[in-house]
Amino acid sequence: MFIYLTHVACTLLDRIRTHLNELDLDIRQSGIARYFDQKTKTDVVDFIARCILELTKDDRDRVFTNRDIWGMDYFKNEAHDYFNKPKPSDPKAASEYNKFISQPVLLLTYSKLLNGEKICNRWEYTCQNRPLLEYVSQRPQHAGVFLAEYYEKIFRDSGLGQALDDFLKRQTTDALDCLKDDFYELLYNNTPVGKRDAKGNHPGRTEARRIFNPALNVICAKHRKKGTERGRIANHVIRTDELFYNRVNFQDLWKMKEVPRSEAEITTPNIRLAYYHKRVISAKNLIKRLYGRRPMFLDGNHQSPVMEIHHIILRSQKPEFGGYLENLINLSPTQHKGYAHSQNGMIRTTSAAPKYQRRLLIANSHYIEKSINKGQPYYSKPQLIDLINYGMNLNTDESHAFDEIRQVIGKGHLNQDEIAQIANMVVQ
Repeated sequence: MFIYLTHVACTLLDRIRTHLNELDLDIRQSGIARYFDQKTKTDVVDFIARCILELTKDDRDRVFTNRDIWGMDYFKNEAHDYFNKPKPSDPKAASEYNKFISQPVLLLTYSKLLNGEKICNRWEYTCQNRPLLEYVSQRPQHAGVFLAEYYEKIFRDSGLGQALDDFLKRQTTDALDCLKDDFYELLYNNTPVGKRDAKGNHPGRTEARRIFNPALNVICAKHRKKGTERGRIANHVIRTDELFYNRVNFQDLWKMKEVPRSEAEITTPNIRLAYYHKRVISAKNLIKRLYGRRPMFLDGNHQSPVMEIHHIILRSQKPEFGGYLENLINLSPTQHKGYAHSQNGMIRTTSAAPKYQRRLLIANSHYIEKSINKGQPYYSKPQLIDLINYGMNLNTDESHAFDEIRQVIGKGHLNQDEIAQIANMVVQ
């Protein structure tokens, strides 16, 4: 999940909250329905923030428009390759790109990371809080930390705090329905949603829920609670990959994202390998920056002038964890091929040696714990829990101490002495 409370340095989290506390985000007062929207997902906001920083890197006071972002080669390449959107040059895709850019930019404006001014019929923007914008741009998980605080403040400022707390506490269908209804009434009574050409007994309800569900899931991820899935209460705590705009879901059974809506047809789902590859490359680059050529598991087979970055939970088995920093570890070639991928003396890169796999994940847990205790914004304990529960089909909880979590990882493969010895096999 998000790199949250125990993972974000207190000073940074305080800065985010201090910044947001200066804002009045009460929809009843502003009449604004678009503080957040369908496309303001963590990875999209992260991406658009990166585009803005790239656009203004040589002139931090530069005034820019949505059209300037659209015209960037950086945007065109990333949007097509990373998000598998239609090519920006395709005129039939104009409506998709308008929302894909404008919704995150408006969010960054309403949250005062950008300053926006409407000149005639055109919005012009400048960077207002560049340090927080840079933080949001670093990783989708960082964007998620900011968005969770921002979204929850909107809910509470707008009078939805009691209904939100009730849902987070009870996690029932009727509590979810009450929160949905309150959100709909909030938008219907105070904003244009449902009042222009909307038909039916509850005009604008569908539009309100399309805005509501993604935002609620971000808040629920912050609190490690169940959110929504296809409009209904999910049967599990929301995972990081479920918060991304660019995720494989049931809609992909009907339309490939690179095909404009006007030409969409039933087709084979696009697995979007470029998207996953980009996430993996980003995580590997961070491992290289943090550890360089240093081995991370000192078992006596680690001496080597070069390091290879290994996925503890294999990408071929669980591709959704390919970009998790908690899943990556520096190994020597001997460790990587001779132990991690060794099966009966044969090197098999599509399989993992179970006992060694558990040793490596326990080793990583020590790096994660140390990083969290230092308040560094790199690792996430909730994401480690997801690796264990969903990647290894084990059962542990974020509330458990790291020593307890290590016992769960090693159960059935390592005894307590072997688990304890691993503490001496990591870089101090």
